[in-house]
Amino acid sequence: MNILVVILNYRTPTLTINCLRSLVPEVQSQPNIQVVAVDNCSGDGSVAQIQEAIKAEGWGEWASLLPLDKNGGYAFGNNAAIRPALQSSDPPDFVWLLNPDTEVRRGAMQPLINFLQTHPQVGIVGSRLEHP
Repeated sequence: MNILVVILNYRTPTLTINCLRSLVPEVQSQPNIQVVAVDNCSGDGSVAQIQEAIKAEGWGEWASLLPLDKNGGYAFGNNAAIRPALQSSDPPDFVWLLNPDTEVRRGAMQPLINFLQTHPQVGIVGSRLEHP
């Protein structure tokens, strides 16, 4: 099973890096996760900061950065990562959209996958949001 996680960044590199860091346990427990951090033309150094974190933390096998030349909004940014993945020879079974301020709790992905597998007629699920 292939899973694509998309994080859309716009001038929030620290939050995006923290979101990536929170995904490490999920990546370790699910073998076929690819994460794309999309930079929505931030113009504030986000690209360099996120790219450096991916390199420094050794996340390059599962995480990549897609810098965009224009900010076309939320859907545009997410679709910039989703469209080519769906058109690839090995498209994802599931796509998980995360805002950069998301901190994923350990084990959060599996219940979502289980629900979607058990209910194939469902096209979208959401996780519980908690405020610290």
